[in-house]
Amino acid sequence: AGELDLISTLLDHGSYMAAIETEKGADEKELSEWVALFRKRMSLLLGEEILEPFIVYDSVVVVSDAGIQKVQAELSNKWYKKVLAADGKKVFSKVYMDSVSQKLCLVIARKCDKKNTVIAFKVFVQNLTIYAFRPDLPVGSSVYICDRAGNLIYSNSILKVSQDEISDYVKRIDSGFKNGSLVAYDAFVFDPTGSQRGVYSSPISFGVQDLGWNVYVTIPYWTITEPLRHFYFLFALFTVPIFVVVVIM
Repeated sequence: AGELDLISTLLDHGSYMAAIETEKGADEKELSEWVALFRKRMSLLLGEEILEPFIVYDSVVVVSDAGIQKVQAELSNKWYKKVLAADGKKVFSKVYMDSVSQKLCLVIARKCDKKNTVIAFKVFVQNLTIYAFRPDLPVGSSVYICDRAGNLIYSNSILKVSQDEISDYVKRIDSGFKNGSLVAYDAFVFDPTGSQRGVYSSPISFGVQDLGWNVYVTIPYWTITEPLRHFYFLFALFTVPIFVVVVIM
């Protein structure tokens, strides 16, 4: 997840630079201008529509490239104190639906180096290019990504069913890995259409931080059993003539 690592590095860099600005005594307007420039530079690295940076200080004031705004619902006073108490360590919100953009996002934040100032990134998770990555998989495979609670963040599915059916299906997969029923290499599930599918899981990390996100890959079950059938066929092909020779002799 190289893009997530880059975002983590940019947050650290932004924290350092924001601390310099506040130490110089920058007012709200100057900080807003700095955030706008910072966002423009990040867009050159990450592209547009990936994240929105902002600064929080005095508990309730948000400085962003949109100007001075009152703190939003997801940035409560309790949240602000939690980030300050982390003393420079990154704090992650849960994945939630942004009320403005109607896109899934999460907030990543850390305290700046010297002042009681917090820099935060609102990351639109569905726009991250890691979701465009799809390794060579068998025909008929699907890829799903869930947050810690098993909520579907992204899907690249061959299933022609409703989004609600896919969400319920992926929650069932997530529960299966958490309770241990799907951890075997030959474990399988039945998808909403009744087809049998093998399923595999891998975590997604943000630097050294475990987000609790998981990638689930489902593949047609025959792609697991076909090599075994081929082995049995070859075994029979070579052992039966030997058995016949032995009997004749």
